[in-house]
Amino acid sequence: MHPQTFRNRSAPFIQLLALTALVVSAGCAGQGQAPIEPSKPAGRALTARTGPPAPERGIAYPVYRTLDQLTAPALVPAPPEGDGRIDSPRTEREIEELTRQAYLLPPSDAIQRQTRGSVDFALGTSFDSIDVSECCASGTLNPPDPDLAVGPEHVIATVNAGLEIYTLDGTSVFGPTPLITFFSGLPGNCTSFSFDPNALYDEEAGRFIVAADGNGASYCVAVSTTSDPLDGWLFYDFAVNVDNAFFDYPHIGVSHDAIYVGANMFGNTFTGRVFALDKDAMYAGNPASSVTQTTAATPQPLKAHGASNGTFPTSGPQYILGGEGTDFNLYSWDDPFGANDFTLVGAIDLAAAHGVSVGFPISSPQMGGDNVTGNDDRGLDFELRNGSGWMAMHVSCNPGGGTVNCIQWAEIDLDTAGVTQAGVFGTDGEYRYFPDIAVNDCGDALIGYTKSSAGSFPGVYAAGRSAADPAGTLQGEIEVKAGDTTANEPDRWGDYTSMSVSPDGKTLWYQGEYAKNLGGGGRNWGTYIASVTFNGCLPNGPMFEDGFESGDVASWDSFVP
Repeated sequence: MHPQTFRNRSAPFIQLLALTALVVSAGCAGQGQAPIEPSKPAGRALTARTGPPAPERGIAYPVYRTLDQLTAPALVPAPPEGDGRIDSPRTEREIEELTRQAYLLPPSDAIQRQTRGSVDFALGTSFDSIDVSECCASGTLNPPDPDLAVGPEHVIATVNAGLEIYTLDGTSVFGPTPLITFFSGLPGNCTSFSFDPNALYDEEAGRFIVAADGNGASYCVAVSTTSDPLDGWLFYDFAVNVDNAFFDYPHIGVSHDAIYVGANMFGNTFTGRVFALDKDAMYAGNPASSVTQTTAATPQPLKAHGASNGTFPTSGPQYILGGEGTDFNLYSWDDPFGANDFTLVGAIDLAAAHGVSVGFPISSPQMGGDNVTGNDDRGLDFELRNGSGWMAMHVSCNPGGGTVNCIQWAEIDLDTAGVTQAGVFGTDGEYRYFPDIAVNDCGDALIGYTKSSAGSFPGVYAAGRSAADPAGTLQGEIEVKAGDTTANEPDRWGDYTSMSVSPDGKTLWYQGEYAKNLGGGGRNWGTYIASVTFNGCLPNGPMFEDGFESGDVASWDSFVP
């Protein structure tokens, strides 16, 4: 058997309708087996269009609920469990060939191999978060797909089919609860099967956003009424199955004018699609319109940050990154509810920027068990900081001792689609996968990911760089949470993890995935949350002024609390 097995979805759409008529049981209390994900048809990729075609508009209507008004839906039959394979527009033969080529990659001196040594960042608050036994259809759901949002006083952690709210010290104040319970004020798709969760904090507006895919037909969105997620929420159900295609793998972004969501659309043909949701109407509790455009595969809308240092965008376009491997397209979308100017800014060639021969992800070994499936080479996130777009993903590379999975990351110039800096991070015998990146006000970047090897369990790790480091390089790696045990049923270990930044612009937060000792032989993924700060970019500034950092002790004459 090949190290990875993928499938191409090609069933007629009527089969999809029959399958999605079935629904999953209500989270922790449910019985029976839950799906990995509903089946989706697929086809070949379409060429992305540019220009301002007539927008397709949809209206969603608000439902207001406080957290104590949420009720679990009645238990319903669950659909049969999926087989763990990845939904891809590529055929199985294409994927087999890409995997074969990955094992033939030549060694590259351009790969950064350093993983030990001093670092300019340190762990802060850290705590265990939701695991498969606490939510997720009675401990049967893979993959976890963790995504988190950080506000002034709370962290919201989501996983595939559940969420939990914590204070910043890790105290749980709500949940864990199933997503179908959280969306219980909405009808139909949002309360039958909600998966692929998204979480985000809108720094400029002071609102939390939690969203999920509703059965491939709806995008279920909740916005908090204040910056406190324990207050009320407004819930919206946006119809997103354009041309009866299956809406899959949503990722969320925000800017000054809208909430943006990108997704892959599986129908008679395959394409990427991005939607703009009228956030001002949603925050006001009014009916909200949506507009959509077509893009390259797996569109990632930009997550805007910078309210703390005055760099959150107040005008201009939103940016969307779409593509896979080393080839991406950058799009701009200006005034989606008015002029609707959607433009291809340019193509991005990461291979030319970092000079490393990279390939399709391979399966990653772990101690004591089967290899962890590497999924594919789609983009995983897109973050705005100080005018640049940042991205990270996993690819295969050869540091010298053979092919492993490595971290590919880049900073993108949004005006030109040029690559400001890029790098590939990997070491012999160690496999890194499902990374995410975020950047603080000072320009320091942190990447979190899962790592395993033939001699280690899947655990949570991070590597970062200060703004002063040489371009294209990361500092040493730190262990955030070691894996407890062998990951059981690793054929669908994950799709993505989540790095974010608090509204102070300084504290970075990561929700990563590790193999957790839960007892028994069932699925055993866990998630772990940790905060990280860079020594030169602390939330309250430097402790001493006037020369402390330079060692001039004679100048210690003031203290900044």
